[in-house]
Amino acid sequence: EDVDGAAVMAGLLKSGKQKIAGNSVWFASGGGDIDAAMDLGRLLRKLGVFTLIGKNDQCLSACVFAFMGGERRSVAGRLGIHRPFFPFTQDTPDRQIRFRHLQKTLRDYIEELDFPTSLYEAVMVVPPESMHILSPAELKRFYLEGISPSSEDIADAASARRLGISMFEYLQRKAM
Repeated sequence: EDVDGAAVMAGLLKSGKQKIAGNSVWFASGGGDIDAAMDLGRLLRKLGVFTLIGKNDQCLSACVFAFMGGERRSVAGRLGIHRPFFPFTQDTPDRQIRFRHLQKTLRDYIEELDFPTSLYEAVMVVPPESMHILSPAELKRFYLEGISPSSEDIADAASARRLGISMFEYLQRKAM
């Protein structure tokens, strides 16, 4: 439902029938469907919105993958990860193949949105019956707080162009 709602919003924005007043999406969820979360994350990234988790909120499990879609991200509450799992219990002959496909899909998504592979490794090491709440240092290390390097490079280059200075000069000024 969230993905469908976001797609409707994207269509309205594209048609000009709707404008974004403030470009932030607040997250508070215990999780859900990982495929839907990745679809929503991709859509949010395309829209260029910021994603936030409020002080008294939490974004757990699949919610994290939707949250990752933010161009910039801010976490005041709790962000929790664990390894994904299939919700069905049927013993199917291709279950292991399907799980490996899920792993590849998740790894590709993390790379596509410019997060480090160490985030994938951190997710996969936490059993699905557990939840690891990321520390402030982990949020920074995995680029879940702030902006990812390639996005920051794009923003820095745009700022340097607006100022009419070289990238080197801009970065020197930024460091002051």
